[in-house]
Amino acid sequence: MHQAVPLPDGSVLAIGGESGRASDDARFHPYSLASTEIYDVATGVWRPGPPLPWGRSFHRAVPTADGVLVFGGTESACPYTGFASTLLLRVGARHWEPAGPMATGRWAFGATVLDDGRVLAVDGVSRADAAAPRSDRPVQAGRAEVFTP
Repeated sequence: MHQAVPLPDGSVLAIGGESGRASDDARFHPYSLASTEIYDVATGVWRPGPPLPWGRSFHRAVPTADGVLVFGGTESACPYTGFASTLLLRVGARHWEPAGPMATGRWAFGATVLDDGRVLAVDGVSRADAAAPRSDRPVQAGRAEVFTP
């Protein structure tokens, strides 16, 4: 439930997701990860990357001309509403900064970078379970959005 994005230097940034296992002290941690890791393809070594301000799963991440854009997602411990927030990791930066929010919070959606550098987000889930009008029927995000970095 993480995302992996190629970086300009040829390494790969893995962002968020779920641990899906117990920690070293044998306690289960159900929350989404706020951590990131960078994989150096040439050496095969992982190293810590800049942490997210909070954990997220089912989000999307794409490379942009400015860096890496992370948007949408939800918290895996209670996936009832989609995040509308977006974060940008600028090339060479060591911290995430907020970017303009999406009009509709969503998770588990499609996303792609368009030829002109804008980012398209399509469909996904907006609300589910306790946050939906009917707990047995998730509310789809419905309309597509275009983000202009």
